[in-house]
Amino acid sequence: MAEVDAASISTVTPGEPDLWFVLPPGFFEMKLDESGEDRMLRMADAVDPMFSGTTPEQKMSLILSSEYAIESMLDAGAVHLSTCLYRRDDEGISQGMLAVFIKRLGSTQRLDIAQGIADQWLAENPEAEVGGVILPYGPAALCILEREIPVPGAMFDTTEDGVAALRQLQLALPLRSGTHTAVFAFSTEDVDQWDNYLQVIAEILRTISAEEPALEPDGATPQPTVG
Repeated sequence: MAEVDAASISTVTPGEPDLWFVLPPGFFEMKLDESGEDRMLRMADAVDPMFSGTTPEQKMSLILSSEYAIESMLDAGAVHLSTCLYRRDDEGISQGMLAVFIKRLGSTQRLDIAQGIADQWLAENPEAEVGGVILPYGPAALCILEREIPVPGAMFDTTEDGVAALRQLQLALPLRSGTHTAVFAFSTEDVDQWDNYLQVIAEILRTISAEEPALEPDGATPQPTVG
């Protein structure tokens, strides 16, 4: 996959953040208070110059499916949303979405919280890949699973509803404040590119920090969120 642009980042929520992460090139932050119409217009403006070889139908499908996923994540309480666009080797478009949630679940025993979340995920999804990981920030629970998301036919001007099959990586990271847990969720329908996406997401997760990172002049901008 080829990088196409750098992310444009701003503060997610008011207040002093105690958790930062860096988005690599190819990611675009979505404005949480933006209307759906404005989001789709902005997505169209981003897609047109980067993927001029795609058909209008392909672009419309990309925009509509992205908007439906964004609305679903907003309804679930996301405090950060970003989408990524990459060129596939076959010149097609590969898309993914990163959402961050802040849950009121915490303890000074952060390893125990992470283990408890991992146990719960495994109980809920026995076929998922579940385990623990130690990031520079601290211990976290990790889950990779396959999901099917219902898609209303009205999104594509048809009377029949559909289903979108996607692969998702979830990471639950108990925050050092001891009162909250950050949940990162990355999803994509492009399962063929999953190994490439794992490298990208691993890069993001390694940048999670309680302090604003120092960046090179041409680097991506750090993303703050609160816990």
